[in-house]
Amino acid sequence: MTTSKSTMKSTRILRLWKWTACQAKSCLRFNLRKMIPKGRDLEHFRQEDINTVVSHINSLARRSLNDVSATILFKKLYGKEILVKLGIEHICEKTIHLLPDLIANLNVA
Repeated sequence: MTTSKSTMKSTRILRLWKWTACQAKSCLRFNLRKMIPKGRDLEHFRQEDINTVVSHINSLARRSLNDVSATILFKKLYGKEILVKLGIEHICEKTIHLLPDLIANLNVA
């Protein structure tokens, strides 16, 4: 199997270790713990609830992505089908909700 460099896509993976989480502040504008307070067990949330929160976070346009949201950029690079399989959807900018009460309004298992 041969592939040309022009058809290959580059993917970056951010790996956070417990002892270096402070390094993530420079890479992540918003994180899940701002929506779900520290100490609240994630085991009580359904996957759909986490997907909703992640969809809201990743639909926010980011300066580091030339004022494009991560969901839009991912969709352009990899296609909508993968986002659908991951359960992530783009949320309209006017309806993005980045406050902890988004979680409070979700059905907790």
